[in-house]
Amino acid sequence: MIDDNSLQLNYWNTFDGTYSHPLVVCCPKLASAMTLECSINDKVVYVGGTDKFDVVQGKPIIAALTFDKHMRQLAVMQLSDAAMMNVFKIKRLAHITYDILLVSGFNGISIVQFNYDTSSFQELKSLGGLHQGEIFDFTLHKNVIYSISGRDKYIHKY
Repeated sequence: MIDDNSLQLNYWNTFDGTYSHPLVVCCPKLASAMTLECSINDKVVYVGGTDKFDVVQGKPIIAALTFDKHMRQLAVMQLSDAAMMNVFKIKRLAHITYDILLVSGFNGISIVQFNYDTSSFQELKSLGGLHQGEIFDFTLHKNVIYSISGRDKYIHKY
């Protein structure tokens, strides 16, 4: 945040220094950003959040931006499970040649693919009802998704 309380996305590199862009300019549909993840080729950054400042009243949104000093929006998508309300974490699956993202919010996780040729997202699967609250963290191990939520006393296995 800066003095006018607007959320900023910042880009820094060794040669050019720092560039700062208001979130609303980069991602007009995002009111709040909670997480970032890089693409496999480091040319795209994925931003996740919600369309409202009140995260329990919003819609889960992800955006793809150019990972450079311009941070231009390539694609944006509202996830299908409205109960997610927000995006708390994005994790790109490693060891594959294209970008498949696990995206968590309240109660569930969505599996999303980004297509470089069309600059578009496709939601492949929505896994709802995994927890009773925010899914702040998860991991993938041997094709199993393990997730945790501060409201539950267990690790969910899918």
